[in-house]
Formats: sequence, C-alpha cells, structure tokens
Amino acid sequence: RIFRPEIQRIALRLIGNHEDAEDIAQETFVRAWGQLGRFAEGHGSAEVAAERLGAWLVGIAVHIVRDLQRKSSRGPRREAAAVAMQLAERIAARRADEPDAACSERESQQLLNAALAALPERLRTALVLRSFEGLDYAAIAEITGLRANTVRTHVMQGRRALRRILGPALDMEGEEGVR
Repeated sequence: RIFRPEIQRIALRLIGNHEDAEDIAQETFVRAWGQLGRFAEGHGSAEVAAERLGAWLVGIAVHIVRDLQRKSSRGPRREAAAVAMQLAERIAARRADEPDAACSERESQQLLNAALAALPERLRTALVLRSFEGLDYAAIAEITGLRANTVRTHVMQGRRALRRILGPALDMEGEEGVR
C-alpha cells in the first residue's frame, strides 16, 4: 500500500497508459513477493532492507516496463512523436494568434505524455526518475544497472530531446526549460 502509488506513477510516466501502469504495478508486487526471501537475505538487517525496499521495487517496475517496450515495435514511439509535434504546433499557432493564450492543464499533460512517449526508453526512464521522481543519479544507476555518469548523460539527452519537441509549444528559446 505504501509503494503502490509511486510505482504506478512511475509506470504511467514510462508507459503512458493508465491500464498498463496498473498492470505493471501489480506485476511488480507479484515479482517482488516471489523474490522477497532473496531480497531480505541480501540486505542483512531489517533497517537496511526497509531503506532499500522502495528502490528495489522501482527497479523491478522499470525492468517490467523495459521488457514490455522491447516486445513492442517502434511504431508507437513514432506515433507519439507525431502527436507531440502536432500538439506543440497547435499550441504555438494559438499563441501566435492570441499571445496571452495559455494551454490548458489537460493539453499540457497530453503534450508532455506524448513527448515522453516519443523518447527512447533509456532516456525516458532516466528523465522520469530524475526530473519527475527526484531520485539522485546514484539511485537511478542502481535501479537501471547503469553507471551514474551514463545516467547523467541520459538525463541530459532526454532534456534536450524534450526541448526540441516541446519548444514550439512552450516558447522555450533562451529559457532553461525542462529541468
């Protein structure tokens, strides 16, 4: 109960679909239950295990998402990129016609979800865990099995890609943009 909202939120950001995110969260806890004995043995004291449990669960969820995305084709990613670009252009055109027009919360969320879905899995995972979940590079490295410097590079590349996609809609020229 404690970790389900976090796992589901991360899965939703990574996969972009509420139903799939719920399935991923459920599968995460099923797999965790099956590996709980090994996890407890590997962490010695109950205090250490309790501190590491959240990161371990996130790691399982990330691997489930990765497995699902490997099974699917690149088609959905290309479609998401096209949708994101169309939304960005529509918002930019509206701003040109009405300079004070702001995009709605719903439009912003749709645009962000489409832009995230358009990113390669490795960049999306690093960016979501760092920028949306606030994890540090060392924690992300442990979850993904990558080196911290590689994670840092993936976050930087993901931010650049989001700026390219979102730039027209958000008028990000000269701004720091996505952090």
